[in-house]
Amino acid sequence: MSLVPTGTVRGRVLPASGGVATSSGPAVGSLLWIDGDGFEIVGEREAQVSADMSFELSGILGPRRLYVRGVPTGWSVLDVRINGTSVPEADIEVGPAQTVDGVEIIVGRRPIER
Repeated sequence: MSLVPTGTVRGRVLPASGGVATSSGPAVGSLLWIDGDGFEIVGEREAQVSADMSFELSGILGPRRLYVRGVPTGWSVLDVRINGTSVPEADIEVGPAQTVDGVEIIVGRRPIER
């Protein structure tokens, strides 16, 4: 059996325009997401968000959906960007020995639809 090297995702959690950064230090995690009839949690990885709102998730591989825990009630992930470009459905592909830098997870209150 051969082992495949894992990858790393680095970035920051940012409040949406007009939002206030959280002081409780939300956790950022990645969830393996598989196309098909649903998704399967293969193994959850978590990293604490530092005081400057940066994070690093290592030891991961494959398609990932990022989510944030510990934000104020009513807040959620509004957008995920890599180097300023939105990632469809917040999915990130992490290849073997790859480092994905420049990830921004934008959190805030979702606008009320009328």
